[in-house]
Amino acid sequence: MDESCKYILSVLVHKDNKDISTRPTKQPPGPTRAAVREKKTKETEKERSAAKAQRPVGVVLPDGTVTVEKYGDVDHQSKKAKVDGMRSVIDKNRVDAIMSQISVMRGLEEIYVARMGRDEYERRLVNLANQMPGMMEQAPQGVDHSTP
Repeated sequence: MDESCKYILSVLVHKDNKDISTRPTKQPPGPTRAAVREKKTKETEKERSAAKAQRPVGVVLPDGTVTVEKYGDVDHQSKKAKVDGMRSVIDKNRVDAIMSQISVMRGLEEIYVARMGRDEYERRLVNLANQMPGMMEQAPQGVDHSTP
């Protein structure tokens, strides 16, 4: 009738159960509560993101029609648009840098021509112009812009 009898009885009844140990102090330590919670949080986040990617989203096309796409596809398209925007900013910065170099060269044209000669000056200007995005694609086949 003692309180401890319940525990002894439960050990005897469940002696073959792998989850209940008669020597709990001999068991290796398990993961901490913080580690278990963190693992569960990551699993839940992964499940939710997978479910979110499958969620249907209405997309309005330029002609006014509405289509239904998966959220993951729309999210991918928005990320792609952001990357394209970043690339255009990079191209713009590159063009601005090249234009400033060309303007400096034009401002110092007399010094460049006196020091290097007219051909070398013009070759460097053409080289800078060819570094601009889209300039080399416009050249006709067989034309070499590296030498004047």
